[in-house]
Amino acid sequence: MNTDASEYSCKMCGRCCWQDIPLTIYDIYRIAMKLGIDDREVFERSIGEKIATRVITFTLNRKEDGSCIYLDEDQKCSIYSFRPRVCSFYPCPDISRKDKDLWRRLYLSSACYQIFWEHSMAVNYTKEYIQRFGTNWNEDGYFEILDELKHYIITEESEKIIVASDENGSPIMMKYNCTKCKIKECRMETEITLMDILRIAQKTKNSIQDIFKNAVSKQPHSYTGGLKLRKTKGSTRCIYFFKSKKGHCKIYPFRPNFCKFVPCRLRVPNKKNWKRFFFAAGNIEDQWQLEVSTAVTREYVKEIGVRYNKISFERYIEKINILMKNNDVKEKFIRKIDQYRYDKIPIEPVL
Repeated sequence: MNTDASEYSCKMCGRCCWQDIPLTIYDIYRIAMKLGIDDREVFERSIGEKIATRVITFTLNRKEDGSCIYLDEDQKCSIYSFRPRVCSFYPCPDISRKDKDLWRRLYLSSACYQIFWEHSMAVNYTKEYIQRFGTNWNEDGYFEILDELKHYIITEESEKIIVASDENGSPIMMKYNCTKCKIKECRMETEITLMDILRIAQKTKNSIQDIFKNAVSKQPHSYTGGLKLRKTKGSTRCIYFFKSKKGHCKIYPFRPNFCKFVPCRLRVPNKKNWKRFFFAAGNIEDQWQLEVSTAVTREYVKEIGVRYNKISFERYIEKINILMKNNDVKEKFIRKIDQYRYDKIPIEPVL
């Protein structure tokens, strides 16, 4: 069945809020933080008597009429912006009645893998709490488990998590925070592609020629032979690094794709694992774009050098766009990096 998902965009009808809704320890913590009240108060108010049996979590408490306790009189969620993670994952149940495959695809595309990882870890630690204390409040146990959980999930906006597969297919995780780096200088040679340059020019409203002139190094990358970002004059810092207590990137939201994927070199001294974390980061489409645009950019440097040539630049951008559509080569690339990626994170939805 070819079902159009837009037909089932959320109508805010509230029907989902009359079901058993799984709830984790981290959901409780998030709700308490946002409401500015004690964790125990949220715990005792929110947890129902039932346990979600398939994944072993708490379930949200219900009012006498059977609806979620956070559903208001207008059939709207009173904690919508910080509702339980499951509520943000689940598409409208009307879709599952007509097309379960579409429903599942929408579920699995509803969040980035860091959020799915967070939820997966939260489920595991909630299960541990239930096994030890049931649905009763235990302050020491709650904060002990919550503190341990926080080691494995993003708790600050500037933190990053990469989850990769080891040689046996088991997950290995790295958590780091660039803003708290002791070096704070982005000293690596940062390879930059023609697509990166085009994106930076568009976002900063500069010309491509200006990006080449002011941000691209006059020397090719010493290892790959491609383009690289220049350093600030008289230092080893990236041209886009700005010195502050946080230490961050001027173009962080649209930084080069290499920067998005590269793991913290201080946390991964092992080159073998560095490669695993690099290819495990981000989504497949962005990895594929980087693979293609990096190869084509190196061709550009071989022909033109590190200078800007408008005609050649446009020709090579067109080549990138054409190669991006080569599904046979793309499938080979996906198979190559699949050994590094841990794509078993999303907990399977219950229909």
